[in-house]
Amino acid sequence: MLALKAASLARGYSGVREQVVDTLIAIHNAGLIPWVPAQGSVGASGDLAPLAHMTLALIGEGQMWVDGQRKDAAPLLQAADITPLELHPKEGLALINGTQTSTALALHALFSFEPVLESALVIGAMTVDAARGSDGPFDPRIHELRGQPGQIDVAKYYRALLGGQSDPALASGGRRSGAGPVLPALPAAGRRRVPGPVAPRRAGAAARGQRGDRQPAGVRRRQCGDIRRQFPR
Repeated sequence: MLALKAASLARGYSGVREQVVDTLIAIHNAGLIPWVPAQGSVGASGDLAPLAHMTLALIGEGQMWVDGQRKDAAPLLQAADITPLELHPKEGLALINGTQTSTALALHALFSFEPVLESALVIGAMTVDAARGSDGPFDPRIHELRGQPGQIDVAKYYRALLGGQSDPALASGGRRSGAGPVLPALPAAGRRRVPGPVAPRRAGAAARGQRGDRQPAGVRRRQCGDIRRQFPR
């Protein structure tokens, strides 16, 4: 949230001094986290209540999280050799207006989901390989017919993980051969499926959602969200 607010103000259209941006960066680099309630809002556009709590910490009136504990901001700023902000005209409004809290939460969720999706696909590929199942269901022609980009990419990922191996036994309904003899055929459904949640169609939908979330989150991350922008004459 601190970094997002600094990036927004640094674009130069919010009418604040460089010192405001420098203070946000200094607090971020010092590892100080303004204390912001997890719940509560004024029911207005933007993240006014959460950003107001952030701003309180910047001026030495609020609190911060340090080592898992909630402490008063003023002594923490003093210990970090950071001078509390004295707000000049327009700066209070610029600090509390915007969507940096929502954007930070969205980015956190997005970054947390990426390794989960990747792990799910690896587990799915390992399941197919351990069962010596067919890699035929990941044939690109099958998924191109559906035309879903996420599904196409997931199938491609599975093919890469499985090594693109082809087993002659599969033509007669056998399983993928690994070390050891070719085993009898699985039931049709078992032979062509990976576990439901990581099947190409379902995992592809998750990948598509991830991409869809990444674009607006990236735009929010870079934008100047101040409602009172100032342009040079």
